[in-house]
Amino acid sequence: MISNSLGAMPRGVYDEMRVYADSWAERGVRAWEEGWWEMAVGVGDRIAPLIGAGPGEISLHQNVTLTQAVISSCFDLRGPRNKIVMVELEFPSIQYFYHEQRRHGARVEVVSTPDQIRIDTENCSGRSTKPRYWCRFRRSCSAARLSLMRARSSSGPHRVGAHVILDAFQATGTIPLDVRSLGVDFAVGGVLKWLCGGPGVAYLYVREDLRAKLRPALTGWIAIDGRLPSKSARLIRAKTPFAI
Repeated sequence: MISNSLGAMPRGVYDEMRVYADSWAERGVRAWEEGWWEMAVGVGDRIAPLIGAGPGEISLHQNVTLTQAVISSCFDLRGPRNKIVMVELEFPSIQYFYHEQRRHGARVEVVSTPDQIRIDTENCSGRSTKPRYWCRFRRSCSAARLSLMRARSSSGPHRVGAHVILDAFQATGTIPLDVRSLGVDFAVGGVLKWLCGGPGVAYLYVREDLRAKLRPALTGWIAIDGRLPSKSARLIRAKTPFAI
């Protein structure tokens, strides 16, 4: 089993896929009102305890790169607070995304790693002179463990007004994780690896006080019209929810 790429399919998938197909075939457009609207909220609430979040605090997206786009759209990268610090171990898609933000004014700095496993948070701290973001992503479980053990150093970036993004893709479901005690501003991940979920479901946690004031430019009718009843994460649920 290559859980790093796609976990084993749960036995109940066949039955759940049939329920989904039957709802579409038999209920048509009524399926939205009879459960599909709430499905993404319910899945988010099941993920939340795995990272120490609460009900209504998780929004779902198609992939982690899109969660970065949502986060990035909350900030103006044309001003002086436009520095993004990330480490060499970032997943390639994340590096591609943030390097492309330079066209919008971002200054991107990549911190090298000593052995392609460890993340030198002290080295990162020296780069965080009033950056806008502080990104810490993992590509392996060993790196995930090290990063989470030292993630409390997020207080360093916070002292200069930076935001901390924690990528918990490889950690969720394998080691204890509490985004509140870690003090991170954002946490992202997905279900297709150790959670044995399918592709196309990534999650985004935003710290409560930030949810109250951030206004992502990557938005849509769900966020504006308040179609979903969960107000806490509504602003980052921008689009028609996917029901599969």
